[in-house]
Amino acid sequence: KTKAVLPVHLTGRPAKMDDILEIGEKHRITVIEDAAQAIGASLSGRPVGSLGRLGCFSLHPLKVLAACGDGGVITTNDDDLNSYLRVARNHGLKNRDEVSFWSINSRLDAIHAAQLNVKLDAFESVIARRVEIARIYQNAFEEKGLTGEVTWPVDRAEEASVYHLFMIAAQKRDALQNFLHENGVESKIHYPIPIHLQEAAASLGYSQGDFPVTEELASQILSLPIYPELDNAQVEGVVSLISNFYRS
Repeated sequence: KTKAVLPVHLTGRPAKMDDILEIGEKHRITVIEDAAQAIGASLSGRPVGSLGRLGCFSLHPLKVLAACGDGGVITTNDDDLNSYLRVARNHGLKNRDEVSFWSINSRLDAIHAAQLNVKLDAFESVIARRVEIARIYQNAFEEKGLTGEVTWPVDRAEEASVYHLFMIAAQKRDALQNFLHENGVESKIHYPIPIHLQEAAASLGYSQGDFPVTEELASQILSLPIYPELDNAQVEGVVSLISNFYRS
């Protein structure tokens, strides 16, 4: 009964698309990429959003390429879908006077578009700085010997991440987060309640313990500061605080 597979390029890192696409092809299931957090990322030199039948991107103010309000982009190489989407985004209007089908207003307004056009000029440098900060985190965690207390992302050879988030898995996560907060460092949990335990998913019939790996990770994950305006000393300072927490 599966209609589509929706891999998520979570935190700006490409999913294992080769394996996923192979499954989709074998079972004739459409693959739709959730690239909301991964605009600019690539896998083996291929941009995310160009691998499945559709790619869906977010331009939310907190994303790597951010509008001043909500917005998004859909990409596809399917001519039929392209034609459909260009009508669907504008109430289903075939022209000013004729409506082909009922739809909604999904147009990006001109002010958002103009701001994004300006931001595109600096887009590559923004991604480069995010990756640079990620490398500082990775090297500092390694140098301070935090393996065992903290698991941090390590890039696969074929992936180019944009690091929308720098997410670690940490022992004693809640105490660590409180310690960081007390020392002036903000961190977030993306996301504390797994989908299968959300109220909205109650009708699916899942309960605590049905996805033990997911539930364990939800109790450990922590997103550390990562944005281009951070300087290197601040990033290293975050790692030093984490090290002090576990050494104390």
